[in-house]
Amino acid sequence: MKDLTEPVADGAIELRFPSLDHVWLAAGLAVVLIRALAWPIVPSDFWWQLAYGRWIVEHGSIPLVDHFSYTRAGEAYFDQPWL
Repeated sequence: MKDLTEPVADGAIELRFPSLDHVWLAAGLAVVLIRALAWPIVPSDFWWQLAYGRWIVEHGSIPLVDHFSYTRAGEAYFDQPWL
C-alpha cells in the first residue's frame, strides 16, 4: 500500500485522492451538520431557561424571585424546569 506522499521515480510527489467511501462519509456528515445548524430554535422558553441557568451558575442557588420579567420583577417565582 502506498503512502500518501510517496515519491515516484522522477522525484515528483504523487498525491492520492480520498476513496469514494470517504467522499460519501464526508458528504453524509456535512448534510447532518448543515441540517442541524439550519434547524431554527423554536419560540419557547429556551432563552428564558438559558438566562435562568446562567443566573443559577453565577449565584449557586435556585432563584426565589422573578429577575427577568417586566411585569412581575421581584415577585415570588417557582422555576420548575430547573428542579
